[in-house]
Amino acid sequence: MTTIPPKLHFPYALRVMRAGHAVRRVGWTDRWWIWRGGIVVQVEAGEDNRPVQSTDYDADDLLSWDWTTLPVDCELLSKEPDMQELMTVRPYDGLPDSADPLGLGCNLPTIDSIRK
Repeated sequence: MTTIPPKLHFPYALRVMRAGHAVRRVGWTDRWWIWRGGIVVQVEAGEDNRPVQSTDYDADDLLSWDWTTLPVDCELLSKEPDMQELMTVRPYDGLPDSADPLGLGCNLPTIDSIRK
């Protein structure tokens, strides 16, 4: 079974976006980034989808290790990450085999669910 680690660095998050998943920073509770037609698009509750602009992020966002595909209320995100797990380089070999790839009761969100 293919799994996505709970917290990702940005290059891995970008690969996950290209595979069809929405990603966000752990601290972002109201916006997600998705990949559409070669462009990173911001999906924000109550707002129109639009391409991500340089004012939407800074260098810290791109250097952080807390990108995730998990919903805001997922319990796992409140725990300190295992740094060895985060630093392990793994090939990304496709989409997970289930909507809950970590078996935590934290289903991967759909675009409709994050628009609210």
